[in-house]
Amino acid sequence: YLPTEIGLFEELQGGGKIPVELHSQALMTTSVTMYTEAILWISIVAPTGPQIMRMRGRYDPETGESLPAIGYISWDETYDNGEGNQPGHAVFESIMEVYLDAPGLVPTAPILGQMETNMHSLPLTINLYGPIVFLPDGRMEIKLQNTNTVDIDVEVGDSSHVDLKIYPQDLSINLVSKMVKS
Repeated sequence: YLPTEIGLFEELQGGGKIPVELHSQALMTTSVTMYTEAILWISIVAPTGPQIMRMRGRYDPETGESLPAIGYISWDETYDNGEGNQPGHAVFESIMEVYLDAPGLVPTAPILGQMETNMHSLPLTINLYGPIVFLPDGRMEIKLQNTNTVDIDVEVGDSSHVDLKIYPQDLSINLVSKMVKS
């Protein structure tokens, strides 16, 4: 469930779009196992545990106020859902600014013990895009995937780095809005 506020249609050259405000929310992600080496070639293998992505809001430069994140509903004439239908579909796109946290990540190395990481409020930018399905009860289901490579530079201790990457189409988020009719 994602709390949203849907705005008014904006006519643009070559089409239009509908702004959608995305109210701050936390998204849970799955665990990834990290492999790295510390000093003296000591191997470290550590699962990240569940990760949390917290959405960051936008700021109005004129007023300094915090605003919800935003995305847009539009019509993509070339979108093909792969189900044999004619191309064209309502889509949602957003540049989601998030903080990534891995509170369960505690890498441990022989001799060195537990090591600190920077996986606390690590800022990431994720470009999301995907089709919108309007369900019979009025809910809006959005099936998003990332369109950009997301680099996550994890620092382990003082000298180790793990370069995690989320490649395009590897991150999937399925969001459902609140029911609008009963």
